[in-house]
Amino acid sequence: MPAHMLPKPAKGTARKMQQARRRRIETQELAAKDAAKARDGYLCRRCGYPGAVRVEAAHIRSKGMGGDHGRHSHHQRDFITLCHSCHQGPRSVHSGHVEIVVGSRGGDGPVRFLDIKKPGAAA
Repeated sequence: MPAHMLPKPAKGTARKMQQARRRRIETQELAAKDAAKARDGYLCRRCGYPGAVRVEAAHIRSKGMGGDHGRHSHHQRDFITLCHSCHQGPRSVHSGHVEIVVGSRGGDGPVRFLDIKKPGAAA
């Protein structure tokens, strides 16, 4: 083999590196979600419902289709604590009826929720 050529990496090396990166990102995201829930006192930031039943750490910026590929969502400021109903219910962030508005500090600062009227929705 000529000196200017590098040896071929072992089979499966790229996949193992990708899996390790994915695990690292997921671990960082879970830690950030836990920190956001603790910061918010395990209360829904929209309705104030206590976390006795189920609270979730919602992304302030949607990861969108296909995920964010590790570019954000690894700091507690990227998350906000919401109850299941406010996060994924029929008139929620995920249904498109509520928009989260934050300042430069993200979830660590003041947060507002805008109710959005959807076309064709009953009043």
